[in-house]
Amino acid sequence: MMQNNAELAHHPYFQASVCLLTKHKKEQVIAPVLSRGLSIELEVDEGFDTDSLGNFTRTVARVDDQLVTAEKKARLAARRSGLSIGIGSEGSFDSSALGGLACLNSEILVWFDAKRDFCISAQHQTVVSASSLTTSDYAKLEKYARESGFPAQGIVLRADNDSDLCPVTGIQSVNDLERAFVDCLSRSAQNQVFAEWDFRAHCCPCRMHTIGKAAEQLLEHLLRLCPTCHTPGYSPFKALGGLPCEQCQAPTTVTKGRYFCCGVCNASHFEAVSDDFANPFNCSICNP
Repeated sequence: MMQNNAELAHHPYFQASVCLLTKHKKEQVIAPVLSRGLSIELEVDEGFDTDSLGNFTRTVARVDDQLVTAEKKARLAARRSGLSIGIGSEGSFDSSALGGLACLNSEILVWFDAKRDFCISAQHQTVVSASSLTTSDYAKLEKYARESGFPAQGIVLRADNDSDLCPVTGIQSVNDLERAFVDCLSRSAQNQVFAEWDFRAHCCPCRMHTIGKAAEQLLEHLLRLCPTCHTPGYSPFKALGGLPCEQCQAPTTVTKGRYFCCGVCNASHFEAVSDDFANPFNCSICNP
C-alpha cells in the first residue's frame, strides 16, 4: 500500500476529479476522507432523484440489491457529470439479522472508473438501536423522539401504521413534530400515529458515521495497487477461516487470512492475519 507523499503523487487517482451522486449531503463525510488520502476533488450531483431507485420512507421500493444500486448510481454520476469517475452510495437497515433487538446498518460505496471500465467497492456495518412507536399520546411521542436523538436524528410520522404511503418526513424540530402529529392523527382511522427514524442520510447521524467509515474503507482499497498491473483497488474478496485455537490448536471459525484479487488482470494472493492463534472463547472444543 502506498504510504509517502512521493508515491501518492504518482497514484493514478491522485488529485482526480470525481462525481458523487447524492441529494442527502453524503459528501460531508466522504469528501474529507478522499481529499485527505489522495487530494481528490469531489463534485456533487444533486440533480438526479436518487429516491427514484428506492428510498427509506418506503414510498418507492428498491428494485435491485444494494450493491447493484450503488453501482448504478456510480455509473450515473460519471455519465451525468462527464467525468471519468463516479461514486455511488447505498445503505440498508436489517433488524432480522439481530433478532429484532437492533438494526444492522450496512453502507456500500462503489467507485466506477469509466476509462478502465471497472468498479471498486467498500462496505461498513454498524449496529444501530433504532426503534418505532405507535401512539395517540403526544407526550409519549416526544419522549420517544428525544430518546432517539431528536432533533439531530430525524423522525418520520404516519397515520395508523407503517403501511401509510403519505408519511411526513424530515421532522427535525419540535414545531414540525407537533404539526405532523396533529396532521397524522387527523388522517388516522384508528386514532394512532406511527413514528420511526428517518433513515435518509442527512437526517440520520449514525448512518452518516457508517458512510464515513465506508469511505475510509474505500480509500484503503484505492491506495492498494495490484502488484502485477498496478491498478488501484487490489482488495480482499474472500476471507478464510481456520485460525487455530491458542489452547488446543484446533481450527476455529476465526479468519486466518484473506485472498486479495485485482479487478482488472485477476492477479491474486493470500495474505495471513497478524495473529497466530484465536482466543479459546471462539473454539467449539474449548468453549462448546
